[in-house]
Amino acid sequence: MILSRTMILLVLGSASAMTNFGGAGILNFYALHVLLSFSLSLPLLGLRGRTLTIIAVVLAVVTPQLAFGLRALLT
Repeated sequence: MILSRTMILLVLGSASAMTNFGGAGILNFYALHVLLSFSLSLPLLGLRGRTLTIIAVVLAVVTPQLAFGLRALLT
């Protein structure tokens, strides 16, 4: 269901972009954002609350450090 809605948004956004409609970019961005968000959350659906909490804490600690390192590496 989510995949079909995302594809509809992507098609509408692409069609709007071809006609120079002002809000076309946001539809494509939103469609890709929803697709990525739900795709990345699928492996987490069957996990217990404690496991999800541990994953969230680890990501909250590691992700900013990783982003800082990547930013320093790329610039």
